[in-house]
Amino acid sequence: MLSEASAQIARAQSAGSRFRISAVARNTNGFDLTFASIAGKTYRVETKDSVLLPNWTLFSDQIFATGTSTTISDPGAAGLAQRFYRATIEP
Repeated sequence: MLSEASAQIARAQSAGSRFRISAVARNTNGFDLTFASIAGKTYRVETKDSVLLPNWTLFSDQIFATGTSTTISDPGAAGLAQRFYRATIEP
């Protein structure tokens, strides 16, 4: 039988799993971005300021998760009209 952590990892790595950012909230310097995570896994977050741009820009990588959700801050987004994010698990 799978442990809960093993089951979470199996779900996160299955083709049918949906990995998504769960919250974006304004803070005093910009925005906080929260996404579901698995403790012990490493993530990267990329951004782009327009959906028309062809490439994503690395915002942060080597984000080590310590729990079931992870929050990072983006102070550079404070003055922007819009910003798009994507978070991915690193191999």
